[in-house]
Amino acid sequence: MSETLARKVRIGYGIFLSVFTAVLAVLFIVGVAQIYFADVPLGEPKYSREIVGEHLKPILIVMLIWILAIIGGYILSIVLPEAKKQKRKPSASDSLKRLKTRIPQGSSEEFLAEKKVYDRMQIIKIVIWSVCAAFALVSAIVSIVYLATGNHFDTSTGKNFNQLVVPMVRFIGPWVLVSFLLFVGATLYEYFTAKKELAVAKNLLVLGKGSPVAARNALLLKKDAALAVVGKPKVILALRIAVLAIAICFIVIGNLPANPGQIWFAGFNEVLSKAADICTECIGLG
Repeated sequence: MSETLARKVRIGYGIFLSVFTAVLAVLFIVGVAQIYFADVPLGEPKYSREIVGEHLKPILIVMLIWILAIIGGYILSIVLPEAKKQKRKPSASDSLKRLKTRIPQGSSEEFLAEKKVYDRMQIIKIVIWSVCAAFALVSAIVSIVYLATGNHFDTSTGKNFNQLVVPMVRFIGPWVLVSFLLFVGATLYEYFTAKKELAVAKNLLVLGKGSPVAARNALLLKKDAALAVVGKPKVILALRIAVLAIAICFIVIGNLPANPGQIWFAGFNEVLSKAADICTECIGLG
């Protein structure tokens, strides 16, 4: 079998196994959701071995086929091994990083026109990343304000913590999702425009041949200085301590007494109770 055909077989099987895994995950989530939202008489266990087995038994065959498919993939990797890859050519992004430090200071009209195009592309990237960072900062502030507002987690209304978590996810989830998509979009934009930017940088090298080489432009110097500060061990240690302090604060806020004399919220005891039920009934340690 030719390497091209073998590569197509490996890619096709990989896609099949990925889709199969996603389908199995969806079926498993549906089964768990049915267990979670099932109406169980008061006093009876919700996560007993019998109940879990009843809801997850229909996907047992699918899970066994999935395991066989994984074994088949391992056998396929032995039968059709991937050929040794040749040395990878540097990507446009890697080449661009090297050329940035070699861009000269030209004075011709053609050089200045090309330099203007290059600077415009740099500014667009900085604006895009700045928008992503600003939106992520706003998302973090909005999320922290929501989490720090005690009324959003008030159990005196008769709702348990599970019912209060769903509105929290609906409120915070879109902010987090949009922030993630913005950063993904910025990364993809930088990746796909790297070739065009690389061509402009090469033109600048040709047009400015014989001119003194610029060390870095002002924007790159500022970025490198900021990265150097963030990368210092003391700064990293300070950030870790700050994150730990914030985590401790939220843990304390989440476990403040609902009324004098009560140490924990009822939700904390409910979590412990469910954990005990899973260990002693579902898994069968009891």
